[in-house]
Amino acid sequence: MSSMTTNQSINLNSICDGVVRILFLIHNKHPNWLKEQFRSYPWQDVNFQNKFKQKLQKKFNNIENHDDLINKLIDLLSYLVYPIFFKSFYFREFMHNAINYHFTNNHQQELDFYLAILLLDTENLYLDINSEKFLSTVCYYPIKLKFAFGNWRNLGKKDVEFYERGYELLHVPPGKNSADLKMISFGSSIWLNYPKAKEVLICSSDGDLNHLSTALQHHGLTVYKVSRRGDELIVLNSQTAQMQRFALSKITEYPSINQCFEEVKSLITSEQKRTGKIWIKLTRLIQMFKKKLNLNLSEVIEYYFPQQGIEEVLSDSKHGLVFHKPTSDSDVYLTVFTDKVDESIKEKEIVKIDSPVNLEIVLVRIIRKLIQESNQEYVPISQVASEYQKKYQVSITKTMEKLQLGKKFAQLIASYESLELKKQESVYYVGINY
Repeated sequence: MSSMTTNQSINLNSICDGVVRILFLIHNKHPNWLKEQFRSYPWQDVNFQNKFKQKLQKKFNNIENHDDLINKLIDLLSYLVYPIFFKSFYFREFMHNAINYHFTNNHQQELDFYLAILLLDTENLYLDINSEKFLSTVCYYPIKLKFAFGNWRNLGKKDVEFYERGYELLHVPPGKNSADLKMISFGSSIWLNYPKAKEVLICSSDGDLNHLSTALQHHGLTVYKVSRRGDELIVLNSQTAQMQRFALSKITEYPSINQCFEEVKSLITSEQKRTGKIWIKLTRLIQMFKKKLNLNLSEVIEYYFPQQGIEEVLSDSKHGLVFHKPTSDSDVYLTVFTDKVDESIKEKEIVKIDSPVNLEIVLVRIIRKLIQESNQEYVPISQVASEYQKKYQVSITKTMEKLQLGKKFAQLIASYESLELKKQESVYYVGINY
């Protein structure tokens, strides 16, 4: 690993600009890629950008070599965004620029002034809305101009559809290759007629448009060749030769990750009221999610968290769910804790604590109540045991013996993922694991 030269150190400012730019772009075009706590940040505000950049410069200033800097950049992005970002063109472009210190300044000004143009040969390639959304993720700049070429007298109602989707319709006369010739004629002067254009998507399965691609590249534009082979959309970046394949059969509109978890909570709450049970099986939740949204919950989770399984994601308490799996080969149970619990459910739970999962929810409620009353993050477990006996007229150890959970209360607390145990001197304290 080589040490950073003076020249490279000067370029630290450029790299920090690049970080701010990529976060600004994600916030604008793919806010769901940002982790929830960072979506409300004013990424578009210049003062905020400058302050954020100053913090980055301070954070990265003492890094001694380029390789370490790259690793720190990846760590930073992992903290701010979901894993789906790392599979995108944005990340590849960002890493290419970071490795080569090739970032331009004034990214907001660039986005305000520069744009991408889409040229579509409707006679041999059809783009639906979802395909078009996919293409928008390929481009660095927003697709602000869209031109559709075709003989509209022969294309039924497609002219109405494309017009409503914001396309400018360019009519071509009947005849073989008429659309190609019109696209070549129109496209070859894009650099002159649309000086703000930086990228062009040539959408056609016809190979006769290579000359247009070469001409546009000669004038400094990045060209994406978009074609279809069978059930795949193929995108070739003429500048980097990178090819992206997109399965048209797999195009699915997913809810945002926030919407997904809100839907999960709503389904759990509905099932709790219907059955009177606090804990809902994951298998049942998956069935309800599929029935209501016609989507597989596991696929939505994989979309946002490609490197994690559904159980791992749902067990993260930051999503507002409580996860319980008594043994490695048992069913998974989920519940939602709210300040207001339906009284019918609450009464049934008070009458009968007959399982480890029911005991856990009882303990969590007691601990929450004690924390709120004491205004502390942790309370002594002896206080929890006393409150339990006061409320249920039986000691916690007796309940544990009945449920065959051993006799050590601290060990039981430690086994629950929804709770956090810590020891100060000889006293055990417990808090909620948010």
